[in-house]
Amino acid sequence: LQAYAQLLSGKAAACAARDLGPWVAVRAMCLRQVGRTSEAEALADSLGRELDAGRYAFLHQYADLAAYYAWRGDPARAEHWLERALAHSPMLHQWQLKSGLFDRVWSQGEFQSGFARARAQADERLRARRAALGE
Repeated sequence: LQAYAQLLSGKAAACAARDLGPWVAVRAMCLRQVGRTSEAEALADSLGRELDAGRYAFLHQYADLAAYYAWRGDPARAEHWLERALAHSPMLHQWQLKSGLFDRVWSQGEFQSGFARARAQADERLRARRAALGE
């Protein structure tokens, strides 16, 4: 959270200098913000390959990677990784969605429709699971 705060408050250099362990996507955002785009892309690509293989330290890495692509202004990839996040868990952190990280893509129709579709699918899976449990 501190790294996100540094990024969003204009202190990306401090964030980029930190070892963030498995919080690879936020470090990539910070690197990109300070102009180290090739390093940022390498981190994001590596994380994407790990997530595609089902290897992750925690589920939030999917939403973090979505935030990275939203931060760089890529609505298709941002939506793709949010969809993957919602496929694993119906829970997304509202602070992340409304923090400014997704501002570059939030108003784009492609992102809005993809996010709405993924959210609806997650909600339907949740309703089905509740029904199966008798709630």
